[in-house]
Amino acid sequence: MTFNQKIFLFLFLIFLSFTSKAGVIDSLTTEGQRPKYSWADSIIKTMTLEQKIAQLLMIRIVSNDNEKYNKRAIELISKLGLGGVCMFQGGPVRQVNLINRIQNASTIPVMISIDGEWGLAMRLDSTIMFPRQMALGAIKDNKLIYKMGQEIAQEFRRAGIHLNFAPVADVNCNSKNPVINSRSFGGDRENVAQKSIAYMLGMEDNGLMSCAKHFPGHGDTDSDSHFTLPVIKHSAAVLDSLDFYPFKRLIESGISSVMIAHLFVPALDSTANRPSSLSNKIIHNVLRDKMDFQRLIFTDALDMKGVSKYFKPGETELAALMADNDVLLLPIDPEASIRVIKNAVDSCVISEEYITEKCLKILRYKEHFRVNECYEISTRNLVDELNPQSAKFLIRQLSEATITVLKNSDQILPIYNTDAQTTATLAIGANQLTHFQNILSIHGRFSHFVCPSTPDSNYSDTLYSRLSKFKTLIISLHNTSQLPQRGYGVSAEAVKLIDSLSKKTKVILTIFGNPYILEKFPSLLPYSAIVEAYQPTIIAEESTAQMIMGVNIANGSIPVSVGQELKIGTGIVTNQFDRLALNEPVKFGLPDSCFNKIDSIVNKAIKLRVFPGCQIAVSYKGNLILNKAYGLNSYIDQNPVKITDLYDVASLTKILSTTLAVMKLYENKNIDLDDKASKYLPWLKSTNKEQITIAQLLTHNAGLKPFSPFWKQFIVNNKPDPTVFKSISDSVNFYQVADSMFVSKAVKDTILAQIARSPLDQNKPYQYSDFGFILLKEIVESVTNTTIDCFMDSMFYKPLNLGTMGYKPLLRFPKNRLMPTERDGSFRMQTIMGTVHDQTAALFGGVSGHAGIFSNASDIAILMQMLLNNGMYAGVRFLKPATIHKFTKYWFSTDIENRRGLGFDKPSRNGTQSPCAPSASEKSFGHSGFTGTFVWCDPDYDLTFVFLSNRVYPSAENNLLAKMGIRTEIQELIYKAIKR
Repeated sequence: MTFNQKIFLFLFLIFLSFTSKAGVIDSLTTEGQRPKYSWADSIIKTMTLEQKIAQLLMIRIVSNDNEKYNKRAIELISKLGLGGVCMFQGGPVRQVNLINRIQNASTIPVMISIDGEWGLAMRLDSTIMFPRQMALGAIKDNKLIYKMGQEIAQEFRRAGIHLNFAPVADVNCNSKNPVINSRSFGGDRENVAQKSIAYMLGMEDNGLMSCAKHFPGHGDTDSDSHFTLPVIKHSAAVLDSLDFYPFKRLIESGISSVMIAHLFVPALDSTANRPSSLSNKIIHNVLRDKMDFQRLIFTDALDMKGVSKYFKPGETELAALMADNDVLLLPIDPEASIRVIKNAVDSCVISEEYITEKCLKILRYKEHFRVNECYEISTRNLVDELNPQSAKFLIRQLSEATITVLKNSDQILPIYNTDAQTTATLAIGANQLTHFQNILSIHGRFSHFVCPSTPDSNYSDTLYSRLSKFKTLIISLHNTSQLPQRGYGVSAEAVKLIDSLSKKTKVILTIFGNPYILEKFPSLLPYSAIVEAYQPTIIAEESTAQMIMGVNIANGSIPVSVGQELKIGTGIVTNQFDRLALNEPVKFGLPDSCFNKIDSIVNKAIKLRVFPGCQIAVSYKGNLILNKAYGLNSYIDQNPVKITDLYDVASLTKILSTTLAVMKLYENKNIDLDDKASKYLPWLKSTNKEQITIAQLLTHNAGLKPFSPFWKQFIVNNKPDPTVFKSISDSVNFYQVADSMFVSKAVKDTILAQIARSPLDQNKPYQYSDFGFILLKEIVESVTNTTIDCFMDSMFYKPLNLGTMGYKPLLRFPKNRLMPTERDGSFRMQTIMGTVHDQTAALFGGVSGHAGIFSNASDIAILMQMLLNNGMYAGVRFLKPATIHKFTKYWFSTDIENRRGLGFDKPSRNGTQSPCAPSASEKSFGHSGFTGTFVWCDPDYDLTFVFLSNRVYPSAENNLLAKMGIRTEIQELIYKAIKR
């Protein structure tokens, strides 16, 4: 620093010492009455000048493994009596342990702060990430922003934090802004103000101090103050009407603190290289005097190049203090800062009264926000308590509310019907199927494709050739960047591919990233729909997929202008279908403990090798509150089970296929329940089954044999009979039984003839039997003149958009999505995977009335929800309420020992062992399957429980699942959670 500069600084500091506003220590008064701050007022009397100066300093702390740095920082806190710390990257447990060490080392409790604009996850692992402010800027209901502030306050206080450097109150009006950008609520001053206030009040009403940043407004820069001194070229009038506006509103609303940015603002202070953070004209004259802000003022980090390149350590802090800042954030050298400021007092450049006033103000804010109530913070259950279901539900609400549809030609959104032959998805920036694509598959049938962020020309040409043939294409952008200097993470090659496809087919462009990405596209005209989802998060992907399929609506408005085509406030509200929605249990007040217990039961069962893995789906009041995969597909391959994988559901086929088919035919008056089966199957005439009715078959009340090992007659010398089985397919004369194993279609007729000749047990009419449903399937096919798999697909599975449910899955899915069942060493001599486990159904080519359906858990939940909805789903009627009631009620009176409905199993009566949980109502119905599957619906609770496993792997002799009662134990837990 030159001699002239030193003289100027000296005179400048003297001026400030006389112009400091009287009464700053009254900044915590309410309605003219000064509250009592006994702790602060008493402790200030005991402090030395150096200690008072130290209270003005807030240093950096990193809760990662940099123990050498942290040890030195704690030594400085203890030695100097520093007033605060700002926590940076690490983990919650490590941070809390470090905070405890800091507080134990300090005589005066230390204010703990953090940059947590989108929650603790901005800095700490294993914590919850809330949406960025630009995403929140799209929300119309500011009460959600307030709730976010509440939740963040609770989490921060639990983690030992007193101050959050948020909200960002900058009005972002520059798409090239490298530092604010998506951290802002947007480009509309009123929207920024309202959301900043809601966020602030949510925090401060719940005991967390907030700090508006970055005054006088960092929204129109194209450089980063971390590396240089950005210039704000706005006139004084524009600054006052635009940039200042959110800060004025926040001050009126009672915000506790404001942070000053490192900016060069010539309209306010034209002194060369003077950042706003050191400007008396900006801080004192504008913020203190003109805007009457007497509360705490923080500098932005003083180690940033926007200020540190022009001033030396110590000199920077002194200049910042004399500019009327209260807290000096992240000084490069705290010891030098204290020394220089003390020398200024000793030299009468600045008065000790000035230091005392600022120190007292800080102490009073510490008392106000209970920093002085210092105690040891427990790490017990810390991570769980920082990840409450209530917060996850709130994030879902926020994410759903942010979704912005910017274009919707011909109301292509939401999509009702999909078909894998005509509808495809392309995820760019992914090397495997994304969560977004998997959630779309819950509600529809798609062909899925993925693509790297920067596809080469050959890759692009191949994709274009394949994808341009689809009628509708959902293209999503993943793994993008929020930063313009990184091109937002979207390559020119990707843009070219998307643009080409948009001119060939109907493209729904979905962006999981910054809305400014759309500036990279030459034109938005070719797109059928454009969806801005803002966040690259799991819940954002779920919410957006569900909006596209009409589960929830889009109601957001874009908070910034993008190019010439999209103006602030653009947003189209979409329609909604009554589909099963993914949601958190906490929406209905269900406790986390129930679902943690479910996890515990399942994980213990997997450890005991009850089954290698499973899927569980629970729907409640039209919401899928649990849809989870556990464990592995087998004990050999070690592939984790996914929610999109398919299980052989075994006897669930009886209700997921055959019974539904009969219900439809009954409703259409194609059959009558009192009709004799022989009416439709003439080959039953002149047999002991001639008089058996359809109702008797459905209720297992015909005296039929339970089953018969038909396959054994086709084994010769312990091997499949080579005259019956072939290793090469002939679709005309053979059915597939297993890999490289095909059976003559004549075998089916042989088995049906044997069923027709099989004996009846007249003394035991109620006997659970596969035979009855084998016959019912034949009746369905006789009446419909088509196969039951085609009938069910056209009547139920396709209209319901069930992506996985159906027979013969190998025709529709790769083998790696199918769970293995038994290692069959007696009949098929291989591990069964993708073909039906049941031997008789296998001999029928995988299509039978008693077995053959494959599905994931969510598809079953959707189909059963249709029944709970009295036959309606997504606005379409599948069955009449009277039909469902007739088939799902007890068919017999209590004096007959048969608990069955028509096709459906029911809770036991007369004190016998029940197939379901004790709390299930008498209206409930469902079924179980041999392979380890179970589904149960309860209309009284609007509840469905689905459990799918391959407990028969590797051997069907493993019956621990039934012996341990795992399925009904889990089901009962859910009832208890609901009824508590």
